[in-house]
Amino acid sequence: FAHELRNLMISLMGNVALASAEAVTDKAKELLGNAELCAEMLLHLINNILDTGKVELGDLEINPTPVRIYDTLERVWGVCSELIKDRHLRGRMKIQKNIPQVLNIDNYRLTQIFLNLIGNAVKYTDMGEVDVTVEWLGEQDCVTDKCFEPVPFNEENDIDEGIFEMEQTLSILNQNLHFLNLLTKKVDRGGLIRPKNYKNGILKITVRDTGIGIPKNEMNKLFQKFTQVSSDPSRKKLGTGLGLFITKELCQRMEGDVRVYSKQGRGSAFTFCLPVEPVLGINAHLLDRDLMKRLVLKKSLKAMVVDDQTFNHIIMREFLHKLGVEVTAYA
Repeated sequence: FAHELRNLMISLMGNVALASAEAVTDKAKELLGNAELCAEMLLHLINNILDTGKVELGDLEINPTPVRIYDTLERVWGVCSELIKDRHLRGRMKIQKNIPQVLNIDNYRLTQIFLNLIGNAVKYTDMGEVDVTVEWLGEQDCVTDKCFEPVPFNEENDIDEGIFEMEQTLSILNQNLHFLNLLTKKVDRGGLIRPKNYKNGILKITVRDTGIGIPKNEMNKLFQKFTQVSSDPSRKKLGTGLGLFITKELCQRMEGDVRVYSKQGRGSAFTFCLPVEPVLGINAHLLDRDLMKRLVLKKSLKAMVVDDQTFNHIIMREFLHKLGVEVTAYA
C-alpha cells in the first residue's frame, strides 16, 4: 500500500519538476509551482499516515546518511515560505553560519519534522509571523535541558520571556546568522564560517509563531495521536492530528527531543534538538553536485533504468540526460 501510494506521487512530482524546467509561460510556471507545492504537501500527509502504522508496529526506521544541510534548509524553506506567503504572513529563517556543511543525519526524517512544525505554525497563525531559527551547539553528544535554554515562554517567570524576545529582536544585528525570507531563499555559501572540527554536536531548531497559543491545561495532549487543541472553542480544528505525534516519535528515535512553549494570544514555540555527527574531509566533497556532474561527463556513462512504472522510466531518462548519461535499456 505504501509503495503504491508513494510511487504514483513521486511520478507526479517528477513530471511536474521536468515540466517546470521547460520553456513555458510565466502563468504556466506559476500553476506548475502550485501543483508542485500541493504534491509535496500531499506526499507529506501520506507519509504521516503511513508512519503512524509503523509506530504502532515498532517499525519506524531512521537511516542517517551524509547530508548537505544548507541544501536541505533551502529546500524546506522553499516549500514552507510558499505556505507562509499563501496565508499573508511574514516569514523568516535564521541560520547560524558555523553549522558544519555536511551532517550525518536522516534527511527525509529531518524534512518531515520541519514540515510538521512549520505547517502547524502556519495553520494556527492568522496574523503576524512564523520565525525559524537553526543553531549549532558544538561539542555536545546528548540532548539535555540546557540545550533548550533560554525558554521562549515561561508561565512562572516573565523575565525569561524577555530575554528570549530580546535575543530574537537583536538577531538582525548578528553577523553570524544567515537570513532567508519570502524573497531570499538561498544561503550565501561564501559567507559560511568554518566550524571547529567537533566530532559531534546538537542541531537545534526553533519554530516560533504569533498564533492563537495553546491553553496550559491542553499542553500535555499535544503529542498524542489524533489529538488537536485550540484556545478558541469556536475555531475549526485543522489537519489530521498526526503531525506532532509523528514529530515526537521521530525526535526520540533520533535520540533527541522536542518541547513546546506557549502563551494564549501571544503564540507558540516548538524547539527540537538532535545529536548529529559532522562529516569532515573528502567524504563531504563527494556530495558536491557540480563535482559529480564533471566526473560523470568525463566518463561518457550509459545506464539501464529499472522500475515497475513506465512513467518513472521517462522521468529517470530525462534527469539522467541532464547529467550527460545515456539511457540504453529499460526493465
